[in-house]
Amino acid sequence: MLQLFSGTLFILICVAGYICAFILLSQQKFTNALALLVLFGFTLRAYASADLFLHPWDERYHALVAKHLMSNFLRPTLYKDPVFPYDFKNWTINNIWLHKQPLALWLIACSLKLFGIHAWAVRVPSVIASTIGIKLIYDIAKQLYNRQVAFIAAFLFSIHGFIMELASGRTASDHIDVVFLFFIITAVWLAVKYLQRQTIIYTLLIGCSLGAALLTKWLPALIVLPVYTLLMFFNKERLGKISFNVLIIFCAAMVVFLPWQWYILHTYPTEAVWEYATNSRHFYQAIEGHSGSWLYHFGQLRFLYSQLVYIPIAWFTYHTYINRNKTGLVICTWFWIPYLFFSLSATKMPAYTLIASPAIFIITAVTFYQFKAYYSTKTTPLYRWLVIGIAYALLLLPVCNTLEALKPFETSEKDIAYMQTIHRIINSGINNDSTIVLNSSHPIEIMFYTNCLAYQYQQDTTAIRALQQQGYHFYFVADDNIKKWH
Repeated sequence: MLQLFSGTLFILICVAGYICAFILLSQQKFTNALALLVLFGFTLRAYASADLFLHPWDERYHALVAKHLMSNFLRPTLYKDPVFPYDFKNWTINNIWLHKQPLALWLIACSLKLFGIHAWAVRVPSVIASTIGIKLIYDIAKQLYNRQVAFIAAFLFSIHGFIMELASGRTASDHIDVVFLFFIITAVWLAVKYLQRQTIIYTLLIGCSLGAALLTKWLPALIVLPVYTLLMFFNKERLGKISFNVLIIFCAAMVVFLPWQWYILHTYPTEAVWEYATNSRHFYQAIEGHSGSWLYHFGQLRFLYSQLVYIPIAWFTYHTYINRNKTGLVICTWFWIPYLFFSLSATKMPAYTLIASPAIFIITAVTFYQFKAYYSTKTTPLYRWLVIGIAYALLLLPVCNTLEALKPFETSEKDIAYMQTIHRIINSGINNDSTIVLNSSHPIEIMFYTNCLAYQYQQDTTAIRALQQQGYHFYFVADDNIKKWH
């Protein structure tokens, strides 16, 4: 009952805040309206991130690697000092952990160092980055269109349920994809700023942001280059200048991106070569069973955005083509290249196309205002009500995804069995690096919250005896209790 009451109160406060933002928009108080979008966007993300436990895929792994990075930023490890044999190809049980590029993990490590070893501290960088993204989306759309379109695009980003799920660690790839999206948005934002001031510093910063995106999640970050090139071309820049600037951007990105690649190839060559090969196989092989038809990502659109999202995408693409709209072509490039590329890729996961989400928000915002304009010009009553109904449904249906992501009416009492086990370890005096816990269903979480080593399965008795001779103490989990192994 308490959860129902608090969840209802929270939703009512947020709804009131967003209504006030729209009222301020109608009064053309754009700065105040945007401030409310940012404030309540942050509130929604903070609420979703308040769980006091790590989520299974993939947050707990990212959290543990980040914890270990606190002591050495150049040595990413999952099992920091493994005592049993492991397969370096299995990223869920290995030692040197290169399954993801390190920048997002470094940010999480900094947050853990600042706030302590807490689940919510793991999410701080994602919450901050995705909140800043609201303002960046607004600025991009304002420059390319107008303040009204910018507000709607920022609003859709502010309430987007899937981004909240990622930022709160509730769904696969979580913080990696949020930080990745942030640096791509930042690069496009800097490109838009370059249109206004055209100084070399913006070109260099675009390259640094692109490099940071590459250092977060690999080559899809290169979507920045065609978007930037088209922005410059349609701004009537000379082809020679565009080529020179692209070269500067690429070089700056490599300065950020390549040192880590060189370092891991020389320090951890076996693991690095395996991970590079695995990344390449994503395109022609369904890794870890993440398969789907070539229409997979287009089918996911209705779940990630709304059931009507196909209407603005089709309408916007069609009108961009027949009107040869230059700004529309930039936005279509931002949307279509990732969707076509990942549709051809054999491995399919919902977050892969997240980098196109800003384009979808802008497309939806432009369509919303165009359909409102149709309402005032068309004379057929049925047509008028149809287009205005679709227009407002484009804004209201995403709210359902927001509620699904927040789950405000579900109980928050998830200090479940494994957290109780962890508390027993901490309070029993065995929380040290000579303790090894066996038979745990949540070994990664145990290693995050404690100083112990933990394994999911029982290990070889002979190996255990040998390790006991070296001073290790073994315990096992049974019925959520910690018992000493004899």
